Amino acid sequence: MNLNDAIQECWSKIGEGQVATYIPALAKVDPY
Repeated sequence: MNLNDAIQECWSKIGEGQVATYIPALAKVDPY
């Protein structure tokens, strides 16, 4: 899974309201 795919997963799982706070976390650590 590349970063873009991971971001798309985040959109579908947590909703756009929280993506803005989740993307910086993705840059630091891979939750998958």
